[in-house]
Amino acid sequence: MVKFLTTFRLKPGFDRDETFQLWKAEHVPKFVEMLKGTGARKYVIAKLLSAPEGGTEFFGMAEIWYDNLEDALKATQNSVARRDSAFTERITDMRRVYVLEEEEVELADGGAPRR
Repeated sequence: MVKFLTTFRLKPGFDRDETFQLWKAEHVPKFVEMLKGTGARKYVIAKLLSAPEGGTEFFGMAEIWYDNLEDALKATQNSVARRDSAFTERITDMRRVYVLEEEEVELADGGAPRR
């Protein structure tokens, strides 16, 4: 499994909860539509709930899962962060994009990580 991961920050002065609601209600449906035909297997969004003192400049991250590196690279080359919504106007650093290869590790008690 290969993941396309991007992290971003919230611009000063915007409410975190309101911005997360905009993300889910406005940006996610548009982005899901854009992902059609890219080979994406899963799309995950995450909002920061807590951080060490002074680490709250991080707002959230998004993951897109692919079967292989070829599909992930092809999709990332074709997807540019669009700044055309109330959500994307509130965030910065969407250029922080990573492509990661995942390897699931079985837990000591024989259980698999919860998904």
